[in-house]
Order: sequence, then C-alpha cells, then structure tokens
Amino acid sequence: MTRFKQCMDLIMFLSLLILLSSPASADEGKFTFLGEQQCAPFEGVLFDPPALASILARQSTANLACQARIEYELSVEAADYDLQIRELQISFNALREESTLMITQKDLEIQQLQESILRQSSDNRLWWYVGGIATGVAATYGAYRLFNE
Repeated sequence: MTRFKQCMDLIMFLSLLILLSSPASADEGKFTFLGEQQCAPFEGVLFDPPALASILARQSTANLACQARIEYELSVEAADYDLQIRELQISFNALREESTLMITQKDLEIQQLQESILRQSSDNRLWWYVGGIATGVAATYGAYRLFNE
C-alpha cells in the first residue's frame, strides 16, 4: 500500500509542479533543429533524438506503470473486501445454524419433559373426588354439630 501512496504522491507533486510552473514561464518554449557544428540561436539544453525519445518514453511509461499500480492496488483491496464479506457470511451462516440447532434441541427437551411429567403423574382424579366429598360431608357434619348444641 505504501508504493501506491508513493505513486499517488508523485502524481500529485508532478501535477502541482506542472500547474505552478506554467504561469511562471510566461513565454512559450523555443524549439529548433540544429545540425552538427551549428550555433544555437538561444540559450538552452540540447538533447539528441535518443535522449528526447527516452524522456518522452519515461513519462509515458511512468503514467502506464502508475495506472497499472493503481489498478493492481484496487484489485487487491477489492479482493480483501470480498474475502471479508465471505468470512462474515460464513460466520453468519454458522451462527444461524447454531441458533437453529439450539432451538431444536430446546424444543426436543421441552417435549421430553412434558412426556416425562405425563408418565409420572398418575390418574388420581377418583381419589380427589372421593376426598373432596368426604371433606365436604365432614365439614357439614361438624358445622351442624357446632351450631345445634
């Protein structure tokens, strides 16, 4: 990521340099072809054709290399984000399956407990009925004896 940042910093610096240098040199550049042993009509730097081609090629190559680096870094970041999304999706699916399994397990446990309660409790309705009648008769007889004396 640091090379990408360096490349972007270089582009920003060169853009700023071009932007600031254009107004500073108000006159247009001069250009002429010179033959061997000819005097230059103005002061300047002289490049032979291979050197000029090298300068122009470097600039073009640097732009292409920077663009390729930008595309590479973007693809690396996109792959990283895709990986993070896949990992989160896997984690989400695992948690969902775990919660579904826990709910199923708890439902099964509830069902087993209900069946266990039904098996353990016997049918004592007859005894409760007989006990209720006997208690009612005893309470009525006791109240009768208490209030009639």
